[in-house]
Amino acid sequence: MRRILAVFLVCVVAGVCRGEEENNTLSQALQALDVREFDQAQALFDRYIGALPEEEQALFKDVSYLSSRSEMEIYKDADDPAEMIRRFWARLDPSPLTQTNERLLEHYKRVAHARRHFSEGRFPWDDRGEVHIRFGAPDHISSSRDMQMEMDREIQNARINFVNRRRLALAIKPGQPIFPVSSMVRWEYWVYVNLDRGTEITFVSQFPKVFEYAQIPDGLGVSLIADLMAFQGARIVQDLVSKSPSVYVPDFADLPIDFFYYPAGFRGSEGQTRLEVYYGLPASEMSRLPVNEQTDLV
Repeated sequence: MRRILAVFLVCVVAGVCRGEEENNTLSQALQALDVREFDQAQALFDRYIGALPEEEQALFKDVSYLSSRSEMEIYKDADDPAEMIRRFWARLDPSPLTQTNERLLEHYKRVAHARRHFSEGRFPWDDRGEVHIRFGAPDHISSSRDMQMEMDREIQNARINFVNRRRLALAIKPGQPIFPVSSMVRWEYWVYVNLDRGTEITFVSQFPKVFEYAQIPDGLGVSLIADLMAFQGARIVQDLVSKSPSVYVPDFADLPIDFFYYPAGFRGSEGQTRLEVYYGLPASEMSRLPVNEQTDLV
């Protein structure tokens, strides 16, 4: 009995230590990404994800939130799905000449955040997780537990634009959701300034630790329900995804290699001028990526 108990305790301690090590690795990866140490972040993310169970690893490798429906059909029917996914990430890479893919690292960051903060009551995450992975962190959050009034003019204008694009003139109250929610439930709304010139998505929690898109209240007329549908979170996300499955704006501006250019002007006829710009990149920094048998990407 004592031996069994000792083995059990050893296993528990080992599991705790392994979990702490994984969390430390993830924290280091996120810190490296924040300071734009992309190579270091890639190595740390690879170590962290590689140590996870296969079920968890699959969440980081899943590209369904970033792909259109037609793209997903192509991936499913491809003879080599892994190669298709590699090309998918190569196409999204904002700086192909660097060793790392910054868009992939951002995806890892978003998935890790969804798993950490939005998965307590549902695997792998509740509706907030999907929104975060698709569109990133919101510009403003207010909730029934922590009401935050909009002090920034950009946030205020985003909410105004959100209402003005729709037929129903709902009231805009600082710190409270535009979409009508019951006073009996917990709520939370996110504001994105640059999504469709201003977007607000409201979530409610009717079950412990699980937030879902707020539903239209009961007892409303048919015409009012139709108008409110334009403000409902699931409908908003659906409309946004139909335009672009995900949103990512690179937040680094430094070119990874030297860039040279020289403008030259030529006098033309009738007093007109032709301007030509010659530009070049160091040949030592160029690489060739085969796309197919006929095409290479430089």
